Parts: sequence; structure tokens; C-alpha cells
Amino acid sequence: MKKKTELIIAVTLVTALTCFLYTKYYRKKKTDFPSLKKAADKYFLNKDYNNAIFLYTKCLFMINDHEVIHRLGLCYYKLFKYEEALDQLKIKTNNLDILKLRTECYNKLGMKKEYLMDYALYESLIKDEKMQEKIMQNIKEICENEAHVYINEEGIDVNKEEVIKGLVSIENIDKYYDQIENQNKTEINNTEEQDSNEIVFEDKEPDDEKEVKNLLKSIILFHKGKKEEALSLLESSTYKYAILVRAYFLTLLNQEVSFTLPLDDKLTTLYLHSKIYKDKSDTFLTKALQNATDLPISKKDFLYVDLLIFYISKKDTTKILDLIDEVSSSLTSPLVDLIGEYYLKTGDHSKLMSLLPSHSDTPGKLLLMGLYYLSINNKKEAINILYSCISQYSSYFKAYLYLGNILINDDLEESRRLFNKGVRYSSNYDEVYIIKQSLLLIEVHEYIKEQHTLANNKNEH
Repeated sequence: MKKKTELIIAVTLVTALTCFLYTKYYRKKKTDFPSLKKAADKYFLNKDYNNAIFLYTKCLFMINDHEVIHRLGLCYYKLFKYEEALDQLKIKTNNLDILKLRTECYNKLGMKKEYLMDYALYESLIKDEKMQEKIMQNIKEICENEAHVYINEEGIDVNKEEVIKGLVSIENIDKYYDQIENQNKTEINNTEEQDSNEIVFEDKEPDDEKEVKNLLKSIILFHKGKKEEALSLLESSTYKYAILVRAYFLTLLNQEVSFTLPLDDKLTTLYLHSKIYKDKSDTFLTKALQNATDLPISKKDFLYVDLLIFYISKKDTTKILDLIDEVSSSLTSPLVDLIGEYYLKTGDHSKLMSLLPSHSDTPGKLLLMGLYYLSINNKKEAINILYSCISQYSSYFKAYLYLGNILINDDLEESRRLFNKGVRYSSNYDEVYIIKQSLLLIEVHEYIKEQHTLANNKNEH
């Protein structure tokens, strides 16, 4: 019993001595810290960054001070040692000086995504609307790269109807497209690795067939976001439709068309001219429709769609309603979708609800129904309809996109799941891009929320 008592006393004495020594050491730290920091600050102001680093590092062993962390990072930054600076600055904090310096280090190292995250976090703290434009520009650059990477690695199935749309004047266009699709897809995806003038076709093909296939290949590449490669395939061609498509691509890229464009009364020629001068006049589209009176609506509905889009862009209500009335007896799915969208945007729900029930179910119709319920604040029904759309038409890209965005404020994980699944059904570069943008915005939102929470919890302790 005596030995046990002696042991307890010994342990108590050791504990007391340890606490005494720690308290003494901690008091000494607090006493030494100001003088050490003052000496480090003096080195810093004299631009003697190496000695400042040495003393600031000693300071941090004493007290974890945000000002010291910032100064230490700044010393490394001034010495162009951006990675070493980041090693000091990667802490959970809402300190503005640290965040600003950290973004600058990421920028110097070309770490675009990390730069974006901290830049957006910084903006969320100071609430500067001027910074938001730069944030969106960074998002654009990152998503453009991610979209290209996705298409190169995963591939996409382009929409045949979109590729050959308007090429009705070219004989056997469907056959030529199918032949290209049956070729090795790797050849199409890796065209940028080939010489731009080296088009792989069999020698027995007639020249006009080669030109048509070359044209289709270029359009496919453009849909995949490989715009420079698409242009290079058409650069030396004298085929009239290749010249017109190349001009159209240039206008989409906001580049000047400095060459003469062929013009005749062929439907495809007029259609392509309308695309090149789409904001100028309806002349080419109306003339094309006059020349297409013998074609069934299914073969020329793209002309009505573009003409209606033109009138909507000009807010010419009279012509919009006249054109809708003209096609009302023979509406195709693309026209139903566009007219329904117009009614939805103008708030003409009565016309929308009289339009939709009179047509068979399509994914576009279900999407419009979902958006209608959303517009009248019945979010639950809108969500149910869009889930039903996905269930019935599992490869309908727009359903994933819209539903993901509707749920983004309520269920980020479900939004992310829908976007990640929907991107598999994208059929062009723009669709991949918008999905990547949505996913990145979720990531930015989660990062900001997490950093605020961690920093606040740290401050509480």
C-alpha cells in the first residue's frame, strides 16, 4: 500500500512539473514572439527575404499567426518560389491576404482550377461583382479544355440529322454519311494527327463523292469541337458547298469571310447563305421555301425552324404568328418543340396546352410539359415529368440537363449524378461544354461552402 501511495505521489509530481515547464515555455513563447516577429519584419521591409523566412518560420513554431503565414508566403513569392509559398499558404482560412496571395501563386503556376476555386472564394468574402466576369471567363477556359479532353478520351456520337441538315440538294447524302460512320472511328477522332490535306478515301471514288465525304467529315469534326481541323479540311476545296460551309464555320468563330461565295437557286445553297447571313435578312430562307413547295414538310421543316427563330430574334410577332399558322396543319417534332418553347417564354400557357395534347408523345413534348409546370411553380410535378422522360427516353440529353439544373439548389449529389450520366448522351461539343460547366459550378459552390465551414469551425475553437 505504501509503494502504491509513493507511486501516485511520484506521478502527481511529474505531472505538476510537466505542466509548470509547459506553462513557463508557453509564456516564454509569447514573450519572445513579438521581438522575433519584429526582427523578421525588419528583414522583410529591407527585402532580405531569406533571413525573413528563417525568422518567420521560427515565429510559426511559437504561434500560428495569420499575418506571419502571409508574410512568409510573400517572402517565397518575392523570390519566385511559388510552390514553397503555397506550402505555407494551404491552410483553412477566410483571411483575405492569404487567399489573395494564394490565388496569385496558383496563377503563376498555371494551376487554373485551383486558381478559380480560391478566386471565387475570395470574391464570396468581399462581394465584388466586377470579379464575377473574370470568374466566368476562367470557368469558360477550364470547361473548354475539359470538353475537348472528354471528347478525345470518351468520344461522342454525333447526331446524323444535325450533320446532314440542309444538305438536301446533295444526292445520296444519307448513303455517304453512313459510309463515313462505318469507317474506323479512330480515323475520324484523330484527324488532327494527320496532314490536313491527306484525306483517306479509296482511289476508285469519283471526285464529287470524295468532296461530299470530305465535307461531311469536316462537319462531324466541327460538331466535336475540332474547329480548326474542320476548317483545314475545306481550305483548298473548290466544291461549292465546301466553300459555303467553310464560310459558315468562319462566321461562327467570328472570323472574316474574305472570299467569294457561290450563289444559285439550289435549296442547300440558299440554306447555307441564310446561315452565313443569319442576322441580316430572311431573304434566303423565304426564297428556299418558295423553291421547296414540292417537298414534304419533313424534308424542309428545318427551313421553317430557322425562319421562325429569325422572326423570334427580331421580335416580329406578326410574322411569328403568321408562320405558326402556315405550318399548324403539318407540324413536325422540331416545329412543335420550337413553337411550344415560344409559347412558354411568352407566357401563353393556353396556346401551349392546346398545342401539346394534339401531338404524340416525344421527349421534347415531355420536356415542355415539365417546364410548363415549373413555370407555374409546381416544381414537384415538373421533376416527376422529367424523371418520367428520362425513364422513357434514356438517351435524351436535354432531360438530364434541365433536371440537373432544377435540382441544383436542393440536391447537389443528384444534380451531379444527372450531369455525369447526361454527358454520355451529348452529341456535340457545346453539349459536353455546358455539362462540364454545370459540374464545375457545383464544385466551386461546394468548395466555397466547405472552406467557410472549416474556417468558421477553426475560429470557434
